[in-house]
Amino acid sequence: MRNIRTEIIPDFYIGTTDTLKEAYLNEFYGTYKIINLEKDLHFIGKWKEYKNLSQQNSVMFQEKKYLSNYLISVSDIIYSSIESENPIFVCCNDCNQLSPLVAVFFLIHHGKLTLTEALRSIISKLPEQPFKPKMEHMSILKTLI
Repeated sequence: MRNIRTEIIPDFYIGTTDTLKEAYLNEFYGTYKIINLEKDLHFIGKWKEYKNLSQQNSVMFQEKKYLSNYLISVSDIIYSSIESENPIFVCCNDCNQLSPLVAVFFLIHHGKLTLTEALRSIISKLPEQPFKPKMEHMSILKTLI
């Protein structure tokens, strides 16, 4: 997916990082608060670089722990931004895993939706179905709900 910017709820958008270059979009949507998940979550998947199984498991455990804490924190930031009527844009390279994950968690955590309702909501809003070929962080999401 490219050039995606989708409104999840009023003042909360998700999309692709390539739209950051389009200053007129930020102005049009009034989004001056931006969370770039590619920068914040650059460590995701680093466990695959290790050959030793115990090192892989250790790094994977740390990644999951940090991602869990991050989802809670960023969800609260999004909520605060919306409450202050400051539009917020959460982006990642392809809007396939990370941005939709944050949106799903936000809808569960602050919107009080079920996992199924939140997934349906996000999938219905994006031009291409996210989480292909599968939802990579479902286990983390399930531990948080």
